[in-house]
Amino acid sequence: MGALSVGAFELQSGARVDGRAGVSGVGVGAARGEGVLRKAGVPTACGESTSEAPSANCRSPIQMFLRPLVTRPASATPEGTIAVRFQPPDADRPWDLVVGDRVLCRAPCDGFSDPNLPYAFRTEGGFLRSDPVEEIPDLRPFEEQAPLEVRTTPRDTGKTALGIVTTSVAGLGILTGTVLTATGCGGRSSGRCTAGVVTLPVAATGLVFGLVWIVSARSTIEVAPLPSPASFEPAARGQ
Repeated sequence: MGALSVGAFELQSGARVDGRAGVSGVGVGAARGEGVLRKAGVPTACGESTSEAPSANCRSPIQMFLRPLVTRPASATPEGTIAVRFQPPDADRPWDLVVGDRVLCRAPCDGFSDPNLPYAFRTEGGFLRSDPVEEIPDLRPFEEQAPLEVRTTPRDTGKTALGIVTTSVAGLGILTGTVLTATGCGGRSSGRCTAGVVTLPVAATGLVFGLVWIVSARSTIEVAPLPSPASFEPAARGQ
């Protein structure tokens, strides 16, 4: 309520009405006078009011002036949460945002999220296969940067291909070095023995580098500030 108007009033029923009729010597008459339907205070006492206070007989509520309720904007962040947009790991399969076994939404989705919860992406694994789960990094170190976006860096196909080729060649080198070492060092062929001894460590080093390239080329889930905070549209759900 913004303001309240006070005063006094008297609500009457209306003006006086008289009527009379006669039928076969029998008189029928009717009369209605003014009557007070509702009353509050004494209207004549309102002249006794001052700028300090109204008269005791002129302070009944007459009119209320209302103001719209102040509500929190839809974009306001609830206490204990941060604004996060969750992008799916890839667009080829449907991914759900989950906490344990509870599904929160189908990615992509925006929401106010509790940074203390362990979030993950989960999709259907297919027949006789477990559902793949991609863990989302801890959101707590990024609270001060909110609103956030959880997105996936795609696999580096070039590095993956290089890693596969390197591990394949290195595997053949290890096999060759093993055979040369076994046949040369156990017999009289010093050349084979030397070639085997040199080939084995070189091939093993190549195998390590190939595996590292394959692993580092995998897609990774990262957390970063949301590039366009104005586009954030939270869904009506709890996270």
